[in-house]
Order: sequence, then structure tokens, then C-alpha cells
Amino acid sequence: MDRHLVAVGLNDEQVAHLRLLLRRLAAVPGVQHWTWGTEDISDLVIVAVHTYAGRMARDRATSRGRRCAILGDDEALRENELRCPAPFSTATIAQLLSNAADPAVHQGQLTLNPLDDFGADSELFGSPPALSETLPHEGSGGLEELLRRDRDSGKLVPTSMRIREDTTIEEARRPSSRADARASFDPGDIDLSARSAVKSEARRDRWPLAKYLDGDLLAAPSLLALPGLPELALDPKHRLFYSPARTMQQLIEYCTQPLVVSDWRPLTSMELQARRGSQSERPYAHLVWLGTWLESSGRLAPHLSPGADFRLKVQPDIDERAPLHAAINEALVVPGRLHVIAQSSLAPINDVIDLINAYDAIGWIEALRQRPPMPPAPAKTGLLGKLGFRKR
Repeated sequence: MDRHLVAVGLNDEQVAHLRLLLRRLAAVPGVQHWTWGTEDISDLVIVAVHTYAGRMARDRATSRGRRCAILGDDEALRENELRCPAPFSTATIAQLLSNAADPAVHQGQLTLNPLDDFGADSELFGSPPALSETLPHEGSGGLEELLRRDRDSGKLVPTSMRIREDTTIEEARRPSSRADARASFDPGDIDLSARSAVKSEARRDRWPLAKYLDGDLLAAPSLLALPGLPELALDPKHRLFYSPARTMQQLIEYCTQPLVVSDWRPLTSMELQARRGSQSERPYAHLVWLGTWLESSGRLAPHLSPGADFRLKVQPDIDERAPLHAAINEALVVPGRLHVIAQSSLAPINDVIDLINAYDAIGWIEALRQRPPMPPAPAKTGLLGKLGFRKR
């Protein structure tokens, strides 16, 4: 029976390396076959907790009862989690998959083979890998042994149990060892240095607003509030944003600086519904238009030709406080070159280019390019042409 895994929050190089190791391990006899899957069907989720997507995937895996492997050594493990050493090697990944298929492996338990790194891959393919077994020995007891399942069939493995004649059953009145551990827990004993290091690393994960609008950095509705500015809430599913800002000018700071991934806070359904009833609902296109207009700086987009005739396909509603934009939009009703539009609107040509780039980013600009005239047909050079004969 094949098992599935997925990686969330890893960069492209790490994902490609992991896929390569899976293909190599698939050719090794005696090793559990793992294939790449989706998060919904995966038996193991490998996450990088320094990214927002990785932390969300970790919480989803915990809530669904799926095995989760944490990349790196900085983050503390939760119950039933494994640690995925970095950088990857055939030996460490093979051992990780073996432990993930074993329900009796506890958190952080990963015993490496004598294999060192990729230099030992040839030895691994020469003979079946001797992975260290981490299952408890017979008679060692424990709930994990009673519920142990066969790796191939997934069925429960029968476990022999003996009850001695002098065994008695009575109510336990004293606290369990787990309850004692919770009672003696002191938050002051926690070493926050590792968590602070991960937090500082996550804070360096900055992206412009355009990446949050068109990428997969946000998996759910999220909220960001910069100091002294109206808050901004994004709904990736419906491509809508919510903000108490009355004008788009109040959101300029969100479009002109990189935004930290960890500063975004996920919104619950009730919080999102409350904003739908109390704040303005606008499409992503407004933010895309604003960000492109601010970054244009008088340079025409590379895919647009300076010799094209530009026309505005949609007539937007322009604020009365922006008469220059209104004049350029009016000139764009009729197709024209850049200098013609600038002359008609009495606007600087750089402002015309900025506005054309902004409208082109949301698909509202039509660029018409006139084809050059066809060259004349070449003169006839055959025998009849030389003699002066013409076709009638």
C-alpha cells in the first residue's frame, strides 16, 4: 500500500531535492513506497515553520491527526511530531519515512543509519537499506504497541496479553504522571531563544503587496494593520479586500513597502463577515492598479510598444480631485500614440505612461499596432521579362 507525503513552506530547491530522493528510494527493494500527494490525502506533512504557509499546514495536520515532520532543529516538537534533518540525504529521508510509517515512534525520535550523505548512496542501492527499527520490543507495553498496525496492509497487529491470577482492577485515585507534569509546569522554565531566532528569521520574509495578491502566500482571509494606517483585510478566495479607508490614497503605504509575512493575522469567518457589513468591499484590481501606478516611474511596460495606438476599453469613474487623470482618460477614448494623448490631455508624457501601465495591469488598455506596408513585388527576371513581354 502506497503512502503519500507533501511539503509545505519549503523552497523550490528543497522540494526538487525531496522529489529526487523519493524516486531513488522507490527503486530500493524492501523500502516502503512513498509518493507525492496533496495535503488532504498525505500520511506525512513536511513543513517549514519559519513561513506562514508552513505554520498553517502544521496546525491543519495537528487538527486532522496526521503525522507532521518539522524541518530544522530550532522549533520545539509537539506530540506525535517528527523532525526532518536538513540538508536532506538519502539516509535521513529513508529513516524519516520509516519512522513516519511506524505509529510507535514518538516525537523527535529519528535514528540515523551509518550512511553519511550522498557519498553513501551507492552502498544503499547496492543492497537493501538496514534501517534501524524503532518499534518497541515485545512485552515492553504501552498503548502504541497495542494499536500497532502492519505497514503494508494497515491492519492491527495482534498482540498477546497475559493477565495474572492475582491481578485486581480498582479505581485510580492518585493523579497520573501526565497530570503531575502539567501541575509542575512553569512557563519561566521555557527557553525562548530558539523561538526568538525562528521569529527573527520569519520577520525577514518580506514581500511586496503584489505577491500577496497574485501568489499563494495567504491561504485564508488575513488582516494586516500598519502603524498609523487603516487596516487592510484580503480575501484570496473571492479576490476582494476590505478597509475602513475612504480613498485609495490612504492605502499607498501598503503598496510601496515590503510586507512581513508573519505580520498578517488570519481572520475567522465571523470577523470576515463583520467587515463585509461595516467596511467597503473592493476588488483586488484596485490595489493592482494603485501599485502599478506608483511603481511605473514614467517607463512603459516592456510588453507594450511605444509605437502602438492606445485606447481605454472601460471608462472608469474618476475622482474630481484628480483632473489630470480625468483629462488623460478622456483622451484615451480614441486610439492614439503616446505623444498625441499627451498633447490632447495637456499632461506630461510620463504621467500618460504611468496611467497606461496601471490600466494595462488590470486589462483595461487596448494597444493597436499598425502593420508596416507590404513591400512591392520583385521585378520579373525571367527570359520573357527581359524581352519585355507582360502578362495580360
